[in-house]
Amino acid sequence: MAQARDRVRKAKAALDHAERTLGRTRELVERAFVPPQELDNALSAQQTALAEYNIARDSLVLVQKGAREEDRQAARAQLQEAEATLRLAQVQLSHTTLTAPISGVIAERYVDRGAFISLSSPVVSIVAMDRVKILGRISDRELGALRLGQRAEVRVDAYPQEVFLGQVTRIDPTVDRATRTIEIEIVVENLDHRLKPGMFAHVSLIVATYRQVLLIPRVALLGQGAAERVFVLNEGSAHARPVKTGFRTDDWVIVLEHLHEGEEVIVAGQEQVTDGAPVTVIGDGRRMEGRGR
Repeated sequence: MAQARDRVRKAKAALDHAERTLGRTRELVERAFVPPQELDNALSAQQTALAEYNIARDSLVLVQKGAREEDRQAARAQLQEAEATLRLAQVQLSHTTLTAPISGVIAERYVDRGAFISLSSPVVSIVAMDRVKILGRISDRELGALRLGQRAEVRVDAYPQEVFLGQVTRIDPTVDRATRTIEIEIVVENLDHRLKPGMFAHVSLIVATYRQVLLIPRVALLGQGAAERVFVLNEGSAHARPVKTGFRTDDWVIVLEHLHEGEEVIVAGQEQVTDGAPVTVIGDGRRMEGRGR
């Protein structure tokens, strides 16, 4: 009995508070100090408190009347009605709260506070920022060097000294007929949310890793295929030497055979050089010019 009375007392206090809040909110809405939606929220809260109070009161009556069966049945009916009213009020109150289906950051808001919306109206745009996707295009000539899971180095203008690591997660199965390019998707971890949607990125794909190899500037290389050669400086003279090459970039080429570390190759004017012609070293020795006959 004491527990039932205490429940009624607490429910009545909550109801009184909700009704006072509803009255204040109604005045503020009428004076245009708060949006109409606030009145809807206050009304839903008052209805919920009222239903809870009715349940507590009916439970107390059921305890007090006790012995008479018809009184218990009437009290039970009132209790069930109050519980149904409470469930309806709770459902209506839940409709005033929007729950996002994902964790993220609000990127854009489409409505203002207090505005009326329909079921199909978008309210906000939420962006999941912990991982970002970068879309880019590569030439179909480079498709053979591309694979899923391939490492990528990403740079953005906002952080020019930093490199963000990612990997290729999608390679479009079709080629754009107009540009002969293929769209690829790269995913980068972004737990600190520094990379923002809409940023432009510079991406370098790591197609292969080589260690302990001999590199020369690509401009030093003459000829093609089996006829590839370089001019090596030896005691002030240029000497043609065939070389076997491997992987190359726009600026560098790997030499696999017939050239040794520490040897100097001519990187300018070698097209006019003949085997055995004297050469002049310019500057610090990193650039050499040949003089042919």
